[in-house]
Amino acid sequence: MDTLPKILPANFGSADWRYGALGLTFNSLVTPLLGLVLAAAAALIARQYRALRVVSVAFLVVAAFALVGGLLFLVDYNGVSSGLSERAASAFRVATWKTALIALLVVPAALWFGIGGLRAAGARPADGEGTSGSLVVGQ
Repeated sequence: MDTLPKILPANFGSADWRYGALGLTFNSLVTPLLGLVLAAAAALIARQYRALRVVSVAFLVVAAFALVGGLLFLVDYNGVSSGLSERAASAFRVATWKTALIALLVVPAALWFGIGGLRAAGARPADGEGTSGSLVVGQ
């Protein structure tokens, strides 16, 4: 929600806007991913397999967005950097590599959590299996 006001109004036809919007989005993507990891862990612990499936699909959507958005970001960098001075181009290069690294790390992490969550949701134990009939506390 913090990034949305910064990138509005949308101008998908502008390479400058796309570069900036994708850069801001990727740089703020880590915190929501952490929230999805916590949601997946909570769903798994609570045996809420439907919620785990929903969170896992969200991970897969994030992975697809990171892949497509990362490629668009790099393509737009070429268009944006062509008109920059050498001093500004150096700063843009550093920011671009940082953002591209985030995208490259998000894709496999989100895929891993998404596929793993779907597998965990599909491999749920049968009713009554994996639960103990009595509580044992200490000795």
